[in-house]
Amino acid sequence: MAKQQLLKISQIKRRDDLYPRNQTNYITTLRYSSALKTDAVFPPITVAKVKRTYILIDGAHRIEANRMNGETHIQAEVLENLSEKEMFIESVKLNTSHGLQFSAQETAKIVLKLKELKVSKNKIAELVRIPNDRLKPFMAKRMIRIVGDKGGVKGVDILKSELKHLAGTYAGKLDQKKFIGIGQVQIINELIDLIEKDLIDFDNKQVERRMRKLYKLLGNIY
Repeated sequence: MAKQQLLKISQIKRRDDLYPRNQTNYITTLRYSSALKTDAVFPPITVAKVKRTYILIDGAHRIEANRMNGETHIQAEVLENLSEKEMFIESVKLNTSHGLQFSAQETAKIVLKLKELKVSKNKIAELVRIPNDRLKPFMAKRMIRIVGDKGGVKGVDILKSELKHLAGTYAGKLDQKKFIGIGQVQIINELIDLIEKDLIDFDNKQVERRMRKLYKLLGNIY
């Protein structure tokens, strides 16, 4: 049974290898921040206590929203005596049950991590909510075979989205613009969402200056 505790935000550590989301979404953080200012009540985040460290299990957007509002503490449910495998599985469960839906890239990364942790295929399918018979084709679309430079080295599967982080191990042509473009589309979509929902903070002088520069640059292009 988890116990609730008020923690310093600075005490909470997010480990990328144990947290299923790639990054926090600025729009979601801003919405949570605005809701908190109107006294909205959010459920406590979830952390795992490992010695004197608190590892984030669920609640990255709530932490960022509280930090954005100048808060230094946050209410948390504290889990104890969990292995790293149990921490990751619990994090996937909680992040799947609420909040933003996982992207296809995040889901593929989760599947790889669960395989690494020796989780059964049936359990993986249950956790990521993809039927067992569709899991293999889902992963096949998002994986590529990377081979070493020595004949006897077996190939390894890696996410296509992570190719840009590799150094000289990809035996084939790589369309860098295509992969870089995926990240650019996400940034542009978030900016459009901010504008359409009238969430741009024009009272912030720095934001106003950057938006004016963006407007000018777009005018030069179009």
